[in-house]
Amino acid sequence: MDPGDYTLLVIDDNGCQVAFDFTLEVPDFVLESDGNGWIFDFDPVRNVVILAAPNRDAKHTCQLFTASGRLVLSRDLAHQDEIVLSSNLSAGVYILVISTDGSIVRFRFLAN
Repeated sequence: MDPGDYTLLVIDDNGCQVAFDFTLEVPDFVLESDGNGWIFDFDPVRNVVILAAPNRDAKHTCQLFTASGRLVLSRDLAHQDEIVLSSNLSAGVYILVISTDGSIVRFRFLAN
């Protein structure tokens, strides 16, 4: 789901209904890349990026950029199933770029 204002309508078997209005500021999501097998999650409470690598034997290079293109973090990663990137992220849009053996995967997320 995209960030925004939503209404959840619940209707029981008797036809009674109740509506809940809520705002989704940062979606809680897990994404898989374009068939490369990367799994990405951003935890806005702890302000960390969690990655699961499809191939722990490969060398991965991770770079985190702001939406304006400023490099925030760069790290070489190897032999890890799960990778946690922790950084003091200011509110804004970020792009995580992962390079592995010539293939590039990008994830975009919002930190608040």
